[in-house]
Amino acid sequence: MLRRVADSLYWMSRNIERAENNARVLGVQLIKELEGSEKEITKNHNWNTILEICASASEFQHLYGNRLPKEEAVIEYITFSEHNPNSIYNCAKIARENARITRDHVPNDLWVSVNEFYLYLNETSQLQWNSKHIHSYLQQVKMASLTTQGIIESLMPQDVCYHIINIGKWLERAENTIRIVNEACEITNRIIKGNKIEHFHCGHSALQLVNGHNAYLKQARPKMDSRQVLPFLVSDSTFPRSIRYCLNKVNRGIQQLENEGAFVYSRQLKVVMNDLVERCNKLKVENMNLMDHKSDFFELIKGDSWNNAPKKRIG
Repeated sequence: MLRRVADSLYWMSRNIERAENNARVLGVQLIKELEGSEKEITKNHNWNTILEICASASEFQHLYGNRLPKEEAVIEYITFSEHNPNSIYNCAKIARENARITRDHVPNDLWVSVNEFYLYLNETSQLQWNSKHIHSYLQQVKMASLTTQGIIESLMPQDVCYHIINIGKWLERAENTIRIVNEACEITNRIIKGNKIEHFHCGHSALQLVNGHNAYLKQARPKMDSRQVLPFLVSDSTFPRSIRYCLNKVNRGIQQLENEGAFVYSRQLKVVMNDLVERCNKLKVENMNLMDHKSDFFELIKGDSWNNAPKKRIG
């Protein structure tokens, strides 16, 4: 298989996952705005936090200046903006182009799904929108991503192409959880120490942003303890969006590539991932809480080599 094909499969997968992640994060924030559940001390930072999680803060400031982000501008920027390389629209566009390049290597249903996903977003981006339309739009984005994942799992042979796609998905998901955890830690450190109500809100928000609130409560009944949120998001071995779970999935994908003899795609990534997994396994997260935002582990993983590739590479 050509390296260009492998590259396209990888970035198709990452951009599909990124579109879903951004849609989920934005949807959670919009619901919180409607419910008015956030305290004023954190509310002023909400939209900037969303931009940071969606990897769009610096580009947004370049276009709009350093003033406090406004709701309408952030929604437009994350959903439809062609100037934002990480907007949902651009993620779908990049995923479609990569799917087109790799049509001979993926099920036809996958190409059809990704193509229809892009065409829907392209049509929607031309329309005037309101809050009701945005919620429907974000739901469609999430369902399109889940559909493509279902097609991959049910129709693709578990060969080199399959493993490259999964590596891209799990790396993107790990990065998203890391961004959410870091932002939750930053917000917690802006809050007056000892304010348990605000700490509760930060932990609750972090769980909502990874769609992990119900999964957490099943393990932590009868109530939510914000001190246990960080260990859950970092090291839980059963939750599909915890950092450790995602990294373990990536490592398994790398091992499968090597079993298939595809060393050219896995050699460099294996070295980096082995180091990260080892550090993750050694991390004593049970002794940490959301105040521990200066952890060397988070600083390392945010800037590591697997995360420095171009965001909008299309092959």
